[in-house]
Amino acid sequence: MMENRHLFFLPLLCFSLVWLVACDVEPTVFVPEEVCLENGSLKNISVTLSAPANTTLRITFAVTYSSKVNSTIVELPDQVIVSAGKKEASFQVRAKAVGQMTVFLHNNASNRTGPRIRFLVIHSNVVRIIDQVIGWIYFLAWSISFYPQVFENWRRNSVVGLSFDFIALNLTGFIAYSVFNVGLFWISAVKEQFLQMYPNGVNPVDSNDVFFSLHAVAVTLIIIFQCLIYEKANQKVSWVAIGLLVVAWVFVFTTLTVAAVGAITWLQFLFYFSYIKLGVTLVKYFPQVSAPAWLRSCSEALRLSCRAHFQKRGAERSANHLGKPLWLPVWARPLLFVYSSLHVYLCSCICMGVYIPLAQKSEKEREKTGQSP
Repeated sequence: MMENRHLFFLPLLCFSLVWLVACDVEPTVFVPEEVCLENGSLKNISVTLSAPANTTLRITFAVTYSSKVNSTIVELPDQVIVSAGKKEASFQVRAKAVGQMTVFLHNNASNRTGPRIRFLVIHSNVVRIIDQVIGWIYFLAWSISFYPQVFENWRRNSVVGLSFDFIALNLTGFIAYSVFNVGLFWISAVKEQFLQMYPNGVNPVDSNDVFFSLHAVAVTLIIIFQCLIYEKANQKVSWVAIGLLVVAWVFVFTTLTVAAVGAITWLQFLFYFSYIKLGVTLVKYFPQVSAPAWLRSCSEALRLSCRAHFQKRGAERSANHLGKPLWLPVWARPLLFVYSSLHVYLCSCICMGVYIPLAQKSEKEREKTGQSP
């Protein structure tokens, strides 16, 4: 009988201990990671606790960075009160100057540094919307450029004439670009490292960057599948391309190992990985730019020009998209800046290399037949 009583009180004792530990745990404070305001506007910011406060919390603000030293970018209250037993509170801020400010929250119930809010004050929300539209235009323009080749392969049931080197390099380049974008857009630890390394910087990756790179990897894999099932004659990846890919992936796994042991940060690894995309862009386009136009048939030239045209438009919109915060210089986003600039230049060369010889050929044919232009 005594043993049964002990068994009855044991779960009750465990429950009491768990309840006491839970009550003693400090509630976690949650606030928005980023707040964007139009200059001169007011906005209410919500503060949420993971559990009701046992005592009244007094939350204060510590500004760790401001892009304008001698002026206030965002006007904050002296403190925010969260009453005992409550889980939510709010405070109002006023945007007073265009710029960026980083603020850490502290409360009287904890010695730990609280969450951070990054305030972005811009000239106009309309311009911000236009920036987003430009970003999705470049996503569409660049994405459309892949499909003429996919359709042509399907229509002919053949990939004869398609450069396998170009496809192999493309896959590696887009994987590098995707890893960089996903890391900076979705992985909290990497975003934290970015803000620690560049306290006055703005995350260079938008949602359209992520979707473009992942879409590019998917379409490139579709083209590789077509290369496996369609007629391809004696085409294969050249030893030069294989050598370049081996060097690239050895570099990737070396820097990955260095990052894994803590010698460099994961953010630095992503930057190193992203440089592969720049190298691939140079390697894959220069042979095509230098190739004489008469080596291509008319239909192949026009398809090439169509792809180059869409990629040029995408690169131009991408370059315009670089100034997303109106006060941020384009060199704050070096990968996309160099990448889009290279595409504008190289795709312009391809377009000129197609249209100028075709125009000259048409002119000669008209001269032979005696037709007027």
